[in-house]
Amino acid sequence: MKKIAFLFLLLISSGILTAEESLEAFLNRARHGNTMSTYAMLDGTLQHRRRGEKSLEMPIYFGVMIRPDKSSGQVILDQREACLVGQSHTTGGATVIPQGKISTALFDRVGLQVSDLTLGFIYYPVEKELAQAFVGGIVPCRVVRFAVPDHPGDTVQVAFSKEYAFPLQAEFFHRGEKKSYRLLEVSGFTKKNDLYYAEQILIEGPGWRTRINFKEATLGLLDAAPPSGIIRSLPELPAQKGE
Repeated sequence: MKKIAFLFLLLISSGILTAEESLEAFLNRARHGNTMSTYAMLDGTLQHRRRGEKSLEMPIYFGVMIRPDKSSGQVILDQREACLVGQSHTTGGATVIPQGKISTALFDRVGLQVSDLTLGFIYYPVEKELAQAFVGGIVPCRVVRFAVPDHPGDTVQVAFSKEYAFPLQAEFFHRGEKKSYRLLEVSGFTKKNDLYYAEQILIEGPGWRTRINFKEATLGLLDAAPPSGIIRSLPELPAQKGE
């Protein structure tokens, strides 16, 4: 049976629906498609370029455990900033906890939000479905506009693959503006252990661009006891248990 895990195994879809789904059914498949518990440990490189500044390059790690009702994990940037993250697949609630006394200034500098990796924006309140689009000019997508809860009037416009119900592109808009201030795209889906993960993520805004490439990946089914190493400790950070 084909298993498709999109953007760091946040969902697994078994099979493909051929009939046009209602928006409610489609989003339910996108938000709750994970019927097995899985994990991923992804190591890669983040490159950031900003107009008028020196380019930055640094290691990035994303470790995540995905269960049908929730996902939890850790993001480490440049071996010196880290966050523990959680995302409910039922209520849509999300948590981001910086580890230790370390700030997230580096995350802010390179334009990276934890929700870029956990896909928290697909759990936002739905405003409406828009006209179908083709990402990359070839992939048919259903496009949904979501309201940003903490910023009234702001929206996120997400293009989901019609076939697998996973997001390929997200555009972020400030209230009343027609031009997005931030764009996220995922690509390079790679198969390992009968699971797929997104190898590349691109984030860009006016005058800057960040590209993440995950070249090393350990994927698998999650047993009762999580494998060691998903949640890592650094010299500056307190040791953490898997969960």
